[in-house]
Amino acid sequence: SSGINAEYGYVLKGEEPSTNYQLHSLCIDIGELLGKKGLLEEFTDYWDLATSFELNVIQRMYKHANRAALCMFKFKPQNWMLESTMSNIRLIESHRPKTETINGNDQNI
Repeated sequence: SSGINAEYGYVLKGEEPSTNYQLHSLCIDIGELLGKKGLLEEFTDYWDLATSFELNVIQRMYKHANRAALCMFKFKPQNWMLESTMSNIRLIESHRPKTETINGNDQNI
């Protein structure tokens, strides 16, 4: 989706949704569009789940990202699909600090 691609533009500049209003707004908009498709367990397309996974990683919402990742595997995706998704995750993680302090605790992926 073009929305997730726009998010990558911000992420590659080292931006975070918590400090960049435009990126935060994109996250909300994409999340709402995905939410219209129903619960993750009801999604019928691998790429929608992969987008949800990546969106949640960008937002550092790892519990939700994990749930999306588990649902992705029900599609028995081909290796190239998983490689594409994980390449995006590596890209996200390589352009920001590895940890963030939340409520006094370091959060790692």
